[in-house]
Amino acid sequence: MTWKLCDTDWNHWPENWTDKDCFENAKEEGLYGIELGVYRVAEQLSEKRLREITALAESTGVKISGLLLSLVPELWPQGALTGQASQLAEEVDKLARVAVSLDIGVIGLWPGADLRETEKDALHEGLKLVSKAATPHGIYIALEYKPDTVIPDATATLEAVKHFENIGLLVDTGHAYALGEDPTEVIARVAHAGKLFHVHLGDADAGGADDDLPVGRLHSPNEYLQELGRVGFAGVASFDLYGAVEGAGISSKTAVNESVAAVKSAVGDLSA
Repeated sequence: MTWKLCDTDWNHWPENWTDKDCFENAKEEGLYGIELGVYRVAEQLSEKRLREITALAESTGVKISGLLLSLVPELWPQGALTGQASQLAEEVDKLARVAVSLDIGVIGLWPGADLRETEKDALHEGLKLVSKAATPHGIYIALEYKPDTVIPDATATLEAVKHFENIGLLVDTGHAYALGEDPTEVIARVAHAGKLFHVHLGDADAGGADDDLPVGRLHSPNEYLQELGRVGFAGVASFDLYGAVEGAGISSKTAVNESVAAVKSAVGDLSA
């Protein structure tokens, strides 16, 4: 494997797992790291928590592998990239500083508060501010596209980021399936454009953008996982299974274990 397989802490939020639970389970599953979900840097990445999870990473050997800033409508009622871009740039600056301290080079950004009908000019101006905020820290930004947002699919997102050297795509395979996209084709196309910065792994039925099913539940992941190797992706691919755990009655441990088994079946030994 040229890339690193990871869990996320938000997969376990519905069951109130502690950070210790998350890191120990990742170690048990043989995963490289844990990606952390963030709404506000001051809240989810307080100095106290950073000290605690850094100690967990050292004791378990499981890395802190990523940071995802989720821009939810409740916190960004006027939109984030398209309505409160100056405030968002300040938050990105804070997150980038934390990323540098954790030796993380890519941060994810999900613009859930920026709706599909929003003006594209506003999106471009927002991306300019975010790009500028991340640049001094040497941090790259991976935009997670999703239906019914201002970046609803891979094509629209590639168009939006084409002028920004440090902004690329976060390809979520569950979102791709929900859209009717072929994740293998998307990974190849985005990588060819030099914009494959981060990956989330999951599964979904058509139209089920919030399904977040375990990897392999509905569709074989073999081709798209192997494509990650073929394109030389050397970044992080994290499980995004929140929807299944929160709404489908699947325990987070079961969802992760099922996903790990599907990945191993496709690519073999995770440490290879």
